[in-house]
Amino acid sequence: MHLSRGDALTERRHPRFPILTTKIHLWELTNEVDARGYFVLKHHTLATLRFHDVLELEMEGFNQQNALSCLLITPQEHTSGPWNRTYSVTFQAAFGMAAQFRCSRIEVVDATPWEEESLTGSRVS
Repeated sequence: MHLSRGDALTERRHPRFPILTTKIHLWELTNEVDARGYFVLKHHTLATLRFHDVLELEMEGFNQQNALSCLLITPQEHTSGPWNRTYSVTFQAAFGMAAQFRCSRIEVVDATPWEEESLTGSRVS
């Protein structure tokens, strides 16, 4: 996760407000079970998401793993401030970091297939 406070220089027509960029390892959970009794995971992807104009950021529990159980994004009509619509974003923690904030825009910067050697030496993809 990377936080940028933005840039409020007056020479610019529009200031840049805070930006939060994060990389999330995603996969599809199937109904299949492997020989060890674990659910088979497919389509591993490393996605980079950028949240623009971040407001009211609250974060807790950051540690060495930061596994999410769910990422919730909910559009909200907004009557005050510079944006007509904002998004409520919640990172629900399975272990480690949890966060919540609002933002004006969400951008998928990148999504690439992810492979890593597992602890047993086999590849996941």
